[in-house]
Amino acid sequence: MMTSHFIKQTIFLIILIKGIELQKQTIPKHLIKCYKNGVLLYPMTMEIFIEIIRKIENHPYFLNDMRIFSSTLFHRFSRDGIEKDRYFVTSEENTIPYTTTGFQSFKFHLLSHYLLPQPMNNFPEDAITLEEWCTLHFMLSSSVDIWERGDENLMCPQSFKNQNTSLIHNRRKSACPIEKGVVRTKGFGTVSLNHVISAIAAALQPLRVQPDQMLEGNMNNNRYEENMYVDNKWVSTFSGDLAEMLIIQKPIIKNYYSFGIGGNWNDIRLPINHYLNVDNEVIEKELWQFTDAEIIGAIDGRN
Repeated sequence: MMTSHFIKQTIFLIILIKGIELQKQTIPKHLIKCYKNGVLLYPMTMEIFIEIIRKIENHPYFLNDMRIFSSTLFHRFSRDGIEKDRYFVTSEENTIPYTTTGFQSFKFHLLSHYLLPQPMNNFPEDAITLEEWCTLHFMLSSSVDIWERGDENLMCPQSFKNQNTSLIHNRRKSACPIEKGVVRTKGFGTVSLNHVISAIAAALQPLRVQPDQMLEGNMNNNRYEENMYVDNKWVSTFSGDLAEMLIIQKPIIKNYYSFGIGGNWNDIRLPINHYLNVDNEVIEKELWQFTDAEIIGAIDGRN
């Protein structure tokens, strides 16, 4: 019964995500500061994440409510799908070359608008430094930096260094893209914290939303089973990512699906960048949906 509902929910999410039209958006104002002036970040580790959370919890105005706090972490610091704007040409004053149109934005839109409780309004912003704030943001925001950086000969695995990727708007894709929104743990590998936090928020306030509450325009004319609903715990973990994978990969590959992609950190002691180990076809077609870190995060979140 659970398997049947999970399949139906994934199919519905495919229909729903296809119907969402996300216009090119700017990064939220409270996060723009993390993309200016080269803010230094702390290592992307679970230990650092826990220490920053402790600082927030020790603030005198912190509201000790895990349900609200987990949701606030998601709404305040997460913004999936932020990527360098491939069409950005010139730098104007007060503009940054980033946009929020990565494929991860669709699932984020559903979670933030319909499926997770709203955040608290009095978050103690002075509890942490700018560096800690931006470190939390990058730990909790899923995206992939696909563009060539110049460090590929040093950082990419030997077998991927000489991949010949195509030029797009005079820019070349990297032979080892950087996966963001993940942290290194001791003994459990690399984990998507985004999945864990959103799953905790969903579990502490379970929601089952009817399709007509999430559909707009002509899509509302579709008929669905009376007992059909979208479960926020499944969307934040497995079904949301499976829907992304099917939507993006089905039209361009026929015989298989690409998922469970792993990678390596730049440094095991001071991990900042997580480089994906992918071949040229995956890079050209951008087939990095439901990575190994996201699968582990989804499993942790469901448990």
